[in-house]
Amino acid sequence: MALISVPFAGWMQEHLLHELYPLWKSHSLNPDGMLVTSMDRQWNRKKPAITTLLSQGRAMGFFLLAECIRSQEGNRSLLENMFAFIGRNMKDPVNGGYFWCYREDGKVTETAKSSSGHCILLTASSLAYKLFREPMYLALAEELFLLLTTRFRDRYNGLFGKTSEEWKPYEENRSQYPLMLWFESLLQLYDALDMHKDNESHTVLTKENILKEATKTAELLFIRRENTGFPLLPEVYTGHWTPVGVAQGGYYSIGHQFAWSWMLSRGVEAGMPVSFQSVAGDLFHTALCFGYDYATGRIHSRIDELGNILGDELVPVNGLYAARCLLYYMVQRERTNLMGIMNSVMHFLRNGFIDNEFGGWYTSLDKNGKPANRDKGSLTRTDYPLARICHEAV
Repeated sequence: MALISVPFAGWMQEHLLHELYPLWKSHSLNPDGMLVTSMDRQWNRKKPAITTLLSQGRAMGFFLLAECIRSQEGNRSLLENMFAFIGRNMKDPVNGGYFWCYREDGKVTETAKSSSGHCILLTASSLAYKLFREPMYLALAEELFLLLTTRFRDRYNGLFGKTSEEWKPYEENRSQYPLMLWFESLLQLYDALDMHKDNESHTVLTKENILKEATKTAELLFIRRENTGFPLLPEVYTGHWTPVGVAQGGYYSIGHQFAWSWMLSRGVEAGMPVSFQSVAGDLFHTALCFGYDYATGRIHSRIDELGNILGDELVPVNGLYAARCLLYYMVQRERTNLMGIMNSVMHFLRNGFIDNEFGGWYTSLDKNGKPANRDKGSLTRTDYPLARICHEAV
């Protein structure tokens, strides 16, 4: 492993803990533990004030990662309250699992079940267990693990995106996105478990079972799927996991290629087949080739099967996923020659997305690198990915 200095690590920690954390805590958190993530530029809440299982879980992940970086438990009761909110208001007492959407006035507004939402809650519960070692978080992780491997599982070892309240699958098409969140949650759960201690009482949550699930997921997406001849992962699939072309609504997400490259590399380190390391390398280098702008440092959002850029919108998550992956290759793979690209990506992110007047990060930029959407959060966007790379860097 290379011992290198990460020049932005100190700034990132300061930015996360002393600038972003206070903003999210003061503007998004309700006394009952509900997290409202839809904010305009000045951090005013958008109406109606609602949360989804995914937005609540992502915001919880942001706060949990911040506590991991602090290496202290000063906000333990605050975080417990966020989990308690979900148990009180979003859990289905009849059919099991957790509802999708809850409104601030006390009503569940959508009773569907989301695999992505359950995955991000599994990630949050695994982070909480690693941080506090409380049995209730391990019990929640086991509950979610079982739901995801039974209720949401299709016959190909993929995941249905959404089901009804009674667990009837909704859509025919599939997306790799729930599987990406599932794989991330498995890595977090693996990291949280203590081989000699936790596995004594939790026979389902063994590291062996977690690695088996991770390997099955990777095999579906990277080994058994139809070969398109393009070394990147498609975003949209049919119900039989055949890639959907751009003409039918398919595309390739650059940020998700970097995310999978990092996750597969971590999976191999944990014990997955070593052959996935070459897959991770192909994803990384191809995404860098088609998605990175050497002149500006920007990371593009989407491309088609030929590598042509689709759309002009730039969003921060793509650059953050790329930066985390670059950091991994620089440190773990001793690719110190990537430092210039890393600095270029971070420079573009810092100078383009940060709102120096009201704080926080813009939702998107236009093709000229100017703010297109100045909102600070939505039901699909929080600063959770930023906390992720900060945790990795620090």
